[in-house]
Amino acid sequence: MTEEDLQKIAEKEAMLEAMEDQPTTRAATKVSLPGTFTMYRQETSTYCAPACVKSALMYIKGSSPSQASIDSYIQQDFTKIPKYMNDRQSRNYYVLYASPFVSDMFKCFKHDISEKRVPTFFRLYNPSGENWYYGTFGHCLLVNAYYSDFSQAQLADPLGGTVPEWKVFYVKSSTVLGQVCSRLVY
Repeated sequence: MTEEDLQKIAEKEAMLEAMEDQPTTRAATKVSLPGTFTMYRQETSTYCAPACVKSALMYIKGSSPSQASIDSYIQQDFTKIPKYMNDRQSRNYYVLYASPFVSDMFKCFKHDISEKRVPTFFRLYNPSGENWYYGTFGHCLLVNAYYSDFSQAQLADPLGGTVPEWKVFYVKSSTVLGQVCSRLVY
């Protein structure tokens, strides 16, 4: 990593620490990305990350490479998303966050959605499928809304609609999200 990359990562970490002192409201409100956010369905069974990258880039810039082109770089590796995103847009400097605590996870959502107006990448690990539509050893989704009391977040799922009962957008509690989140890119 370059010195500039390390500085930007340090700035994001400092931002998370600074949010700890901010008060939260009692009445929860849903805070969503402004405007229209479209979640693109993954084109193959392994294209969850490319579909999420395409969805994020289309929202941020209005254009994106194909899912196949994105996959040729990412190759099913969630850790490659930050560099890919940072090389193609400048609204948000994305970084990887492994095994976030629930409170930090929601601070990341708040930072991205409220301040930077970008979605957060969410890596789902839930082999049993408990409290979810399906089981998975790894799946990429986007967070496009959160509740101001940090009790819930809305996910955008590139598998949504591939089975009639699987929704594209759905809300999960902070407890469930804490149990199934292995990594974020925010």
